[in-house]
Amino acid sequence: MKFGIIGSGDVGKTLAVALNDKGQEVMLSSRAPEKLASFIAEKPHILVGNPFETASFGEVIINATPGLNSLDALLPLKHALYDKTLIDLSNPLEFPDLTLSVANTDSLGEQIQRLLPETKVIKTLNTVNAKIMVNPSSLGTLEHVMFVSGNNFIAKQVVIDILKDLFLWKHVIDLGDISGARTQEMLLPLWLKLYQKIGSSAFNFNIVKKE
Repeated sequence: MKFGIIGSGDVGKTLAVALNDKGQEVMLSSRAPEKLASFIAEKPHILVGNPFETASFGEVIINATPGLNSLDALLPLKHALYDKTLIDLSNPLEFPDLTLSVANTDSLGEQIQRLLPETKVIKTLNTVNAKIMVNPSSLGTLEHVMFVSGNNFIAKQVVIDILKDLFLWKHVIDLGDISGARTQEMLLPLWLKLYQKIGSSAFNFNIVKKE
């Protein structure tokens, strides 16, 4: 499968390496490819293109841009993203106060879906750090969950298969349509409090129910 990753920060690079190591074709977007020279020298099979080239290349696109930049970054790609599956893992986090720019009655995932009505936006992976996104077993257990939400059932199943087959997530919970992104994004304040308390971002959530 061909993956286009919009955003070449630490999250984008981590995803690119993991997918490349799994034998997938990957293009990483950058407006300044020269800044990725050392990275590409180490991973020569990962392609680099501008955002439009990357969006056009991928069968599945991953939005790995900072949340407050996501709408501006994705709007120029509307044509290239037509009818494609877009995995959105961004969070609408405001700095420096670390609050959400949108919550309760809307979400960044929903805003992206409204911005790109012909794109199949699937929210997932926004509740863990990049290393756990691609390797949940690094926590020493697979007894924890990842959430997905999105309007298109078939695209959502494709993303669930990617999570399970390529990243080896054992438990994935479907929260329904893209409005589920509200609850996924609103986990971030709790995640930040736990990060401060635990002193590490190497954790995730588990759902325990009575049998």
